[in-house]
Amino acid sequence: MKPNFSKYAKIGKAFLTKHSADILTGFTAAGVIITAFETRKAALKAEEYLRVNGYESANEDTKKVLKVEAAKNYILPVATGAATIAAAVGANYINHKQIAGLAAACTVAETALTEHRNKIEELLGAKELQKIDDAVNTDKASEFLGSNEEPVLTGKGTILCCEGYLTGAKFRANVDWVRKCVNDFNALVNHDTYACFNEFLSMLGLHEVEAGNNLGFNVHQNGLMRISITSDIDPITGEPYMIFTQDNPPIANFMEIF
Repeated sequence: MKPNFSKYAKIGKAFLTKHSADILTGFTAAGVIITAFETRKAALKAEEYLRVNGYESANEDTKKVLKVEAAKNYILPVATGAATIAAAVGANYINHKQIAGLAAACTVAETALTEHRNKIEELLGAKELQKIDDAVNTDKASEFLGSNEEPVLTGKGTILCCEGYLTGAKFRANVDWVRKCVNDFNALVNHDTYACFNEFLSMLGLHEVEAGNNLGFNVHQNGLMRISITSDIDPITGEPYMIFTQDNPPIANFMEIF
């Protein structure tokens, strides 16, 4: 059978497209090492060339010629350094493109989710939407509350609470404290136009997470934070708890003002 070169080309193209940033990053790391090695070797060769050709005792015109000849040893490290810089710039450019693509995909998903929620509320009513939210929150709570992690003590109450959208973090507080944090966060969004999700976690007294810097609220896009609170009893411990999620989830491009 003849090799299917077209198929192999497509596979190779797909691989390079997916891993091009990683490949260029590897080239950058290798290039730094090679450039340093070649520069050191070129310096030794240049010094040896000047010594052998009597640079110290030569006249000024001869010294200029010897310097030019010795400088030729640096051609390879200079070329390697230029290629390393090009690889670093290329990797950075590709990463930015991939991040922009992911942000666009997140925006589409966020828009679709919002439209879906709005249509459910329109067709079934706010009460039925709340029932759906409660059912989803209860399922999340059974997963989050089952962890061995101890709840964070905020000093603002004793009710077992759970942040159900991003972190699943458990803490002890009360409903009024959570609503106050939402109000304080919305005041920040109103004042600064946008705020990241980690600002909200910090107000709750919870640990910030990496994803919290990349998601947030913008007064002109997804508006102010609105939460749904579900209360129930932990079937394992028998302890009452509350879990809350955002009706309008945080978005990825929250820092865009216009």
